Amino acid sequence: MPFVFNQESERQFQWLLTRYPTRQACLLPAFRLAEAQQGLVDDAARQYIAQRLGLAPAFVHGVFTLYTH
Repeated sequence: MPFVFNQESERQFQWLLTRYPTRQACLLPAFRLAEAQQGLVDDAARQYIAQRLGLAPAFVHGVFTLYTH
């Protein structure tokens, strides 16, 4: 099932984009939004976050796996 931010998560995501100097800097907070919304950060959420931030999915996956060990 595809992941998308709900209305509240989208509002917070838009706020994050104004608070951080780069899209890469928004990555960890975006993971936290996805986790708060659905209880975990699955592949669909990582792909969605990568697309929304304009980052390579491989980069997003690498950051995610680094911070989950």
